[in-house]
Amino acid sequence: MADNLARRRLGLAAPALIVVLALALGLGIVAGPLPAPAADDEAGEDHRRGWVGLVIRNLSNKEQETYGSEAVYVVQIQPGTPAERAGFRPKDVIVEIDRRRPIEGAKGAVEDFRSWKPGRRVRFRVVREDGVTTELAVDVDAYDPSKAARAATKRAVVFLLEEAAKGDPGTPGAAAKRALALYAISRAPEVARLRREEQIAALVAQVRTEVTARCDPAQAGVAGGARGEFRNYAAPLAAAALHRLDPEGSAEAVASLRSYLQKRQLGVAGGAAGDFGEHRGAWNYLDIDQPGGQRGDLSVTSIAIEGLALSGDDLSLADASVEAVRTYLEARQNYGLIADGARPDGASPAHDGGFHFAPGEGKAGQLPVSGTDQWIVASYGSATADGLRTLLRLGADRRSPRVQAALGWLLDNFTARRNPGFGDAGGVGFDMGLQFYWLRAVTDALSEYDEHPIETADGRRFAWAQVIIDWLSARQHMDGRWVSRHRVMGEDDPVVSTAFSLLAVADCVRFKDRFVAETKKGGVKR
Repeated sequence: MADNLARRRLGLAAPALIVVLALALGLGIVAGPLPAPAADDEAGEDHRRGWVGLVIRNLSNKEQETYGSEAVYVVQIQPGTPAERAGFRPKDVIVEIDRRRPIEGAKGAVEDFRSWKPGRRVRFRVVREDGVTTELAVDVDAYDPSKAARAATKRAVVFLLEEAAKGDPGTPGAAAKRALALYAISRAPEVARLRREEQIAALVAQVRTEVTARCDPAQAGVAGGARGEFRNYAAPLAAAALHRLDPEGSAEAVASLRSYLQKRQLGVAGGAAGDFGEHRGAWNYLDIDQPGGQRGDLSVTSIAIEGLALSGDDLSLADASVEAVRTYLEARQNYGLIADGARPDGASPAHDGGFHFAPGEGKAGQLPVSGTDQWIVASYGSATADGLRTLLRLGADRRSPRVQAALGWLLDNFTARRNPGFGDAGGVGFDMGLQFYWLRAVTDALSEYDEHPIETADGRRFAWAQVIIDWLSARQHMDGRWVSRHRVMGEDDPVVSTAFSLLAVADCVRFKDRFVAETKKGGVKR
């Protein structure tokens, strides 16, 4: 039982239908005829192994009629890997490895892949989508998570620059989506932006014009704002991106956007006027300025604080405004200390240190408070990550009880496969529909926490940056995009999913020296 708890703590328990993946080999496997790869979180164990860069699955029943039952299907190829250099394409079917058949399916393939060392040349016989059979030679490389991250960021930047500028400026949300894309590009390593200066300058000008026109400080409190513009998302993302990419040319625009954000904070001096009750101190998700339409939530509040923190020298909020945010955060945290083996009055297992979305509501449902007839809004992954990163940006001590409680929740529930904490409530799709946002939020939170690997209470080292790079790089398409099959929160839009993923990988790259050092020690202990 203790071992199971330890595995759950780091999100390592594998679903019964999923073959354990050799992501250190750049390999993703799905057992069964599923349409897309799935992954366990067993990444980062030993990066001295070889690296191929294939994401594969077993054949469907119909495919087996053509190719046999023990070939494997190539779902996608990781960018910048030996498989790409060898000429592999998505939808290839591997029928032989080193002139050996049958392959014995995905399980047999992973056994082969595990045995290969860097420098070995391996020959694959594949059948192309058009039925043509060809032979490909792969020179197995040594896996380098830093190299994987660099390749991923370069392709993602190219994709976003080409795609984000498209779309009618009058389309609801278009300006916010472009601001998100530009912000992700601004956080990418400088090397990923080389030779793209003209495209970046054009997107900077487009975002500056569109977002400042929609986020006029003089109109911040005027009733009747247009719904669907997501101005309180667009303003902080644009301000941070413009400050980073064009600090002199966009200084006036950045100042205007910061002023707009200050005036949009609910119920504080200088902000949106009114008695907003439990929403006081937060920012409003809805583009409606009447008090009845003002509803704060943790997501937009975390992004507002992020944008204010990264678009100037300080938050530029009055002390009372910062304190109002802290009060709002404390009310969103399901917080209860355990002292001398007993919880304080009113606390229960539902007080787990995580965060929920908004006053009285949460995407993960509700949990009963033991010993009472009351309920508490349940914690879930992206909300907890948003809460933690906002606490840290507001200056909370890393070792403070509330920070440690939130961090503990994230470590207890971490998985890269889905947004955790939903349980049965995941049936509505938020666990998968908020998957890329979850990875972006948790990576930002752990980056702000500034520890890699994180030492867990049971003495293990959780190499979170490696895990997230491994997981995301195995799912990036060759054109640089990431995209979800789940529509519930808009992550089926590749610009949105790619921007979130690029932000996550870029944050992980900050820790490359630390995880390369761990690799040289002989693998990361989990």
